[in-house]
Amino acid sequence: MFVALEDPEAIVWIPEEIAEGDIYILNSKAGLVHVYEQSAGDSYSRIDTIVLGSRGIGADRIQFEETVVGPLIIVTNPSFMNGAVIIIDPRENVITSNIVLENGGRVKRDADRSGANQAGNFVYFARPSDNSVIVFDPATIDLIAAIPVGLAPVDTALNSNTNRLYVANFQDDTVSVIDTANNTVVDTIPVGHLPFGVAVNPLTNRAYVANIGDNTVSVIDGGINTVTTIELAPSTVSVGLGPRRVAVNPSVDRIYVINAAEDTVSVIEGTLAESDPDNAVVATVPVGDLPTGIAVNPVAHLIYVTNFLDGTVSVISDPPLVDVLWADNNCSQQVDPVDSLFVLRGDAGLPTNTGDCPDMGANIQVLNASPHICGDVDCNGSMTPVDSLKILRYDAGLSASQDAGCPGMGTSVTIVEG
Repeated sequence: MFVALEDPEAIVWIPEEIAEGDIYILNSKAGLVHVYEQSAGDSYSRIDTIVLGSRGIGADRIQFEETVVGPLIIVTNPSFMNGAVIIIDPRENVITSNIVLENGGRVKRDADRSGANQAGNFVYFARPSDNSVIVFDPATIDLIAAIPVGLAPVDTALNSNTNRLYVANFQDDTVSVIDTANNTVVDTIPVGHLPFGVAVNPLTNRAYVANIGDNTVSVIDGGINTVTTIELAPSTVSVGLGPRRVAVNPSVDRIYVINAAEDTVSVIEGTLAESDPDNAVVATVPVGDLPTGIAVNPVAHLIYVTNFLDGTVSVISDPPLVDVLWADNNCSQQVDPVDSLFVLRGDAGLPTNTGDCPDMGANIQVLNASPHICGDVDCNGSMTPVDSLKILRYDAGLSASQDAGCPGMGTSVTIVEG
C-alpha cells in the first residue's frame, strides 16, 4: 500500500513501454491526475501531476485507449454541464484536448487539438443525465453518436474481439449490449439490483457486472447474451458488501470486485480454472478505507485499488508470484542431476515430488517472458530427454543450447503460481 494524496477516485495502469508512469490516479475532488511509477522493490513514487481544471472536478472515470494517433488516457466527467472529456497523451503527460458537450450533443472544443489527425478508434462513455452512451472520435474530436440505453447508465466495457459494448444501467437493473459496428443496442439483459460497474474478459467472452444493491456479480456469456446460473442465486456470484467496480486479468482469467461497504476485494476464479469451480470466490482481500477504483497490471499480475477516505492505493499480487531458478525442477535452490532425473520421470509419465515447484510438463507463465513448460529447459516447446541431458551438461559446467528468449539455466525467474 502507498499514499496517493487525498481523495483518489479512480485508477488506470499503462504499459511501461508507452507511458512515463506506471499508474495514473484520478483525484476527482481537486480535478487532478497524479502519475506514479514503481521504483525499487514494492515502493511507488509520484513523478507528475496533471491539472485537469474545472472540467475535471467531479470526473468519475479514467481509461486507457490505443488509437491511430497513439496511446491516450481519457478522463470523462458526465456531471460537468452536458458532459466533459479530457484527453491526455501519456507519452508526455500533457492534455491534448478538452471537450465539453453542448445541448443536443454537439461538441464544444478548446482551440488546442494537438495530435488530432485522421479518424481513429471511437471512445465510449456513459452519460446518465439523458440515459445515453456518448461515442466520439478522439482523433478528430468529433461526436459520432449519442446512443439511447437504459436508465442512468454509469459504466461501460468494450469487448474488442466481438465489438460489443456492455453498459451498466443503474436504475433499471439491466445491461445494454451495443454493436459498435453500427452503434445500435442489440440486446438488453436483466442483471442484479443497481448494477454499478462492468468489465469484460475478451478471451472468454464474459462480462462481469457488479451489483451494488444486492451484493452480487452477474456473469454474462457474450456468445448468447444470457446470464449464467451460479451458486446460491440465479445468475449471480455472491461477493462482499457494496460491490462497486470490477476488473479482469485476462491472462489468468481472474476477476476482482471492490466491496466499498466492507473495504475488501473479492477474487473470483473465471471459467478457465482447473482447480476451482467456475466463477467461485476464491479469496477476500482487505484493502483501505472506502475503495472506489481498481486497475489490473496483467504483466506483473498486480491489482491496484484506490481507497478514497484514507488517500491510499492498495497493491495486491495475484496469483502469487514465486521466485525459482530456471531448470531447478524440485525447488531445491540449485540445478543438479536430480533435476535431470525429474525430467526423465516426467517424460515417462512417472510421478515426481516437485515440492513447491510446478508439476513436470505443466504449463507455466514466467514473468516478463513467454509462457513455458516446466522441464522444457531449452524452451523448444516440449519436455524431452534432451532437456535432461542439457541439465547434466550445465551441472558439469558445459554449454547447453537454448532457444532465443529462454531463461538461462540457473538464473532466477519469477513464475505465476496457479
